Amino acid sequence: PATIVLDIVERQPVAMLRSEATGEAYIIDREGMLLRPKLLAGLRDPGKLTQVPLLSGVSEKDTAGYQAMARLVTMMQSLDSGALRASIGELHRTPTGDYVAFSSETQTPIFIGSPFETEFRTALEMQREGGVAKAAMPLFDRQLDLLAKLWRSKLQNELRLGNVLYVDARFGGQIVLKHKTQNADI
Repeated sequence: PATIVLDIVERQPVAMLRSEATGEAYIIDREGMLLRPKLLAGLRDPGKLTQVPLLSGVSEKDTAGYQAMARLVTMMQSLDSGALRASIGELHRTPTGDYVAFSSETQTPIFIGSPFETEFRTALEMQREGGVAKAAMPLFDRQLDLLAKLWRSKLQNELRLGNVLYVDARFGGQIVLKHKTQNADI
């Protein structure tokens, strides 16, 4: 009866965010909680901070923005054993709401688009389907899944060769590589 039981659960870092105003680094955990720099002193494994991507294009005052980006990082971690997430050094949100990831090894931009984009369908395709919308996975999720599957098998090695300008994952059912000399579809 005179016993106190404490259950301590350490927060796991998912991403880092640099304050635009002060330049201070913040850590974001799985639940989207923003941890201030003074709270970082007690980290058991500070090396984990170098393994999480930097979020840019969002302010520490934009709670919904950085929480959405943290969810995206967590989602990327769940795809294809987390190989893609482990290779992302920075995740940037553009002023239009699109996301661009930069590989940690080569800093190659990977255009992944916006979760709010809808798949383009012609009037003929809609007529064939009877005007009923597809109940499939959203375009953004399908493209991220495709990107993660191709990452380990082809894309990562292709980027390491150093002749890729960017990767574009915004086109339904394909990932486009822009080489320094030519365009190639995978």
